[in-house]
Amino acid sequence: MAKRYAILGTVAGATAAIVAALVSMSGSERAQTLGLTQHGALITAQDAGAADAVAAVAVTPGTAGQVLTLSDAGLPHWAAAAGGTPWGATLVDPLTGGDWTETEAASTSATIGAGLATLTASSGATGRVEIQQPAPIPSTAQRWSYLARVDVTAGDITSSTGYVLLAALVNTSNYVYLRMSASNLTVVYAIGGSETTSTHTAPTDVQRTGGQLWLCLSGSADGRWSARWGVGSAGAVPTTWTTSTVLNVVGLSAAVPATAGPELWVGSVGGAPLAATHTVEVLAFRSTWDGSL
Repeated sequence: MAKRYAILGTVAGATAAIVAALVSMSGSERAQTLGLTQHGALITAQDAGAADAVAAVAVTPGTAGQVLTLSDAGLPHWAAAAGGTPWGATLVDPLTGGDWTETEAASTSATIGAGLATLTASSGATGRVEIQQPAPIPSTAQRWSYLARVDVTAGDITSSTGYVLLAALVNTSNYVYLRMSASNLTVVYAIGGSETTSTHTAPTDVQRTGGQLWLCLSGSADGRWSARWGVGSAGAVPTTWTTSTVLNVVGLSAAVPATAGPELWVGSVGGAPLAATHTVEVLAFRSTWDGSL
């Protein structure tokens, strides 16, 4: 049975008492104790070879996304969480192409590099061009968002049916997406192949072609999703958003979880031949979440 240790005294003597208590413990008993701290320091039993050295080790604050852990020698330090960041993070994609896969239908193309993705569906195209990314968000995430800064550089109105689409997709039967065209902004979700669609007011032509428009698709572990858009400044994420719709569908919790990968498409609504070439530049892409252990 592990020993119980009581520490009594003033704050000034607390550290010495804790150290003395730890020194008297066996290695297995130390392993059963809770971590003890004083302001700015961690009381730790450090591996020192034949005998452990117990001391109050100063610990400076870490940075966002790091976790407090111990080195092989027993020293506390901040480090990136192995296998992900359980409490959340924001990933800014470099848009160099290495983590994106391209799927191009006839008369469409995609180029990714130097911080820019250009997606084009040429005049007369009836299909779409897609770029997909492996899911960057861990399964432990409770809330997450995908954000894309887009600029329609050709065919905003003249293509007639051209669109850009941001999706979270598991497969062809389970997904959530928002699709922006000159006519409207459409939000669609599917569970087991059964689609539900809602249509909303699109950003203006000035906003669609101004280079500062962000599209945002947000989900949560309880099946809540929202589709938003906003206009930033000088490349920054908007401080205010227009929410097109909020979904509260329990079935989406399992159908489209945090691990659904992000996709961006450019094509023609309904597969109608484009009246003019439709080109969209993706100027930035971010994935952000908060999670749980």
